[in-house]
Amino acid sequence: MNVPFFYQLHEEPHDYFRYTKHALIYMAEKAGFEVLFIEPLGGTLQIIVSLFSNMVKNIPFLGKIIASFLQNLTLAFTKSKLGREFSKKTSRQFPFSYGMIVKKT
Repeated sequence: MNVPFFYQLHEEPHDYFRYTKHALIYMAEKAGFEVLFIEPLGGTLQIIVSLFSNMVKNIPFLGKIIASFLQNLTLAFTKSKLGREFSKKTSRQFPFSYGMIVKKT
């Protein structure tokens, strides 16, 4: 399962919740699941670039090009050792999303 955390409104009008790590664990265990793995995905840089890209993509002519360039640059950076470390260090306080694996008990 993957859920957004810091993200603009989407799938409107059905964007109802932002779940923290603690809420996800609580709800999974209450529903009879064992949490095998939960991890924040993405950090501060991914949040900033995502928010900025979603704002500029509507600029006529260049918006989509700028957004795509920034997203690809960020992706390339986060594949580097420095980028992975930066993302990992900021993801705990500022997660872009959470990934979770559960097992029915």
